[in-house]
Amino acid sequence: MLLNVATAGILGWLTGELLSCTVYLLLYIPLRRYVGGFHAAGYVRCWAGSGVMILAVLLTVRYREVPIWAELLIILACAALIARLSPVTVPNRPLSDEEKTIYRKKARMMAAVQVILALTAGAAGAGWILECVMYSFLSLSCLMLIEITRRKK
Repeated sequence: MLLNVATAGILGWLTGELLSCTVYLLLYIPLRRYVGGFHAAGYVRCWAGSGVMILAVLLTVRYREVPIWAELLIILACAALIARLSPVTVPNRPLSDEEKTIYRKKARMMAAVQVILALTAGAAGAGWILECVMYSFLSLSCLMLIEITRRKK
């Protein structure tokens, strides 16, 4: 985990998006624990996959402009997905029914707080924070859907 965060910090610095990277990670990491989704097999693959994902997010933040209405729509759609599907467990770390209930409640609560943060940031003109919430939710939703799809094979 420390290597992943350090790598993200280096990528944030190299892309000129260190602040966005920091906020993205502060939003993403706590929610990731309760949302679940795809996990790479082995630490090196996890590190590489995380690095690629974070680099893609940072380059998109840096070079793509997303209209605020689209950001809000993506946030709401991903929040609904997170509320409906989490936690998405993986075979090597199953959860009991009680744990699933607890994780689902925590994921929903954290996602709701982040939606409120995004709406407040958007209203206050801090679009970059709204963007960080959007990419965090989008990353988490993709990882959930990848794991669900992988299980069906």
